[in-house]
Amino acid sequence: SLIHSIAGELNLDVYILSLTRLGMDDSSLNSTIAELPSECIVLIEDIDAAFHQGIKRDIADPEKQKGADGRTPPNPAAPKENSDSVCRITLSGLLNALDGIGAQEGRILFATTNDHTALDPALCRPGRLDLHIGFKLASKYQCRELFRRFYLPCSLDTDEEETREEKDEKDSGYNSPTGSTKSDD
Repeated sequence: SLIHSIAGELNLDVYILSLTRLGMDDSSLNSTIAELPSECIVLIEDIDAAFHQGIKRDIADPEKQKGADGRTPPNPAAPKENSDSVCRITLSGLLNALDGIGAQEGRILFATTNDHTALDPALCRPGRLDLHIGFKLASKYQCRELFRRFYLPCSLDTDEEETREEKDEKDSGYNSPTGSTKSDD
């Protein structure tokens, strides 16, 4: 919704770039990005899932993964060696496509992730991904307001106690209120 709103306000088209497309490699990624208009919004969804090994440099400790019998269990999530199904995009190739010498100015890049810690620091640095917005669960106030706007008739008035609670519970919209320690009467 946020991306659609920004695209509508700026009158820009949105292009969704899938890094997990079969056969995608660094070269095809560069050519795909080069074919995009100079003024557009590029959305890379689930950028953390684009690489089978993740896009960070830490290597898992094999000693911690050993089973009770002392053997390392097979990894069911390990990529198959079929060259068509393996993502062949490297972190270096992605970084060069985003802001390398061939990158064009004027594009707005959005990348979504479910695990911000899975991203390599080189990808998250200012200049590549400048603004990081975390969407948390809705607060009680936000849930109540959404319910009222979608399901309650407009003519329904709230009583004085609910109005007082609303003033106490309003928040910025990104996090649940943390400082309120209200008791039920």
